[in-house]
Amino acid sequence: MGEFNWTIAEQTWVIGCYFYGYMLTNIPGAVLAKRYGIRIVFGIAGLLSSILTMIIPTVARLHFGLLMVTRTMVGLLHVSKHTSERRWP
Repeated sequence: MGEFNWTIAEQTWVIGCYFYGYMLTNIPGAVLAKRYGIRIVFGIAGLLSSILTMIIPTVARLHFGLLMVTRTMVGLLHVSKHTSERRWP
């Protein structure tokens, strides 16, 4: 086992949190991209997602619940690209 002694259930929650967040923003992300422009929405979401991803190792060492919140936020920031890619200028 690695640095963290997580059960299989805890590992599943960590992975699942990202996808729960991602599922929630598919349609709203496309709406925001249409309203404000793809570059702005993806740029801001990409920047914030990158920052959160960089702090994940530190957060994981601090508190498991905070890790789940961070992973969910990363998922929320990965807005839907599929419906908006066709409109990229």
